[in-house]
Amino acid sequence: TVNGLGWFTGCALGIVGILAHEAAGAGTQHIHPVLGLGVSRQDERRNCFVVSFDLPEDIEARGIAPTHRSDLLRLELLARCGGTWLDATCLVVSDPAAALGDLRSPSGWFAFTKRRITLSTWMMTATPGHYLVLMLREALYVYWRHHDHLSHYFALHYLFEALTVLDADFGRIWEATPRLRFDEP
Repeated sequence: TVNGLGWFTGCALGIVGILAHEAAGAGTQHIHPVLGLGVSRQDERRNCFVVSFDLPEDIEARGIAPTHRSDLLRLELLARCGGTWLDATCLVVSDPAAALGDLRSPSGWFAFTKRRITLSTWMMTATPGHYLVLMLREALYVYWRHHDHLSHYFALHYLFEALTVLDADFGRIWEATPRLRFDEP
């Protein structure tokens, strides 16, 4: 099972927030009937939720470290639900919905970049079932079916770059996505 934790005070995991309202009271577990995602309220005071889902059995058997499971969680949630993934380390000081909607609208997908191609995975937004998310998720599953450890911390980013070159549709969608570097003022 993959778990993701989100706080809804100064930080936000927007996509988890969509599901989290379905968790009834503190300590309860709810399985979303369509998405198969478990949502449980952990702490009423902090408005803290955990979202989980089961990995395919062959992937689960690989013993993937929690840090790398987060890549699977963010891609699985975006593939199933769409919306916006923000790492819990992001401090949200205003509602980013309008700006993210504008950035996402040309291609149905947006992520900040570090270089011309490499994306940043701490914030991604997409429509449900978006082609880039589905292909990246599947590429990551293929990777884990053939490896029992991560060869490089940025393997997900390198898979993304490879898909922009090897898959014409993937590359076209990425080219239609606005470029905005997170590290420039």
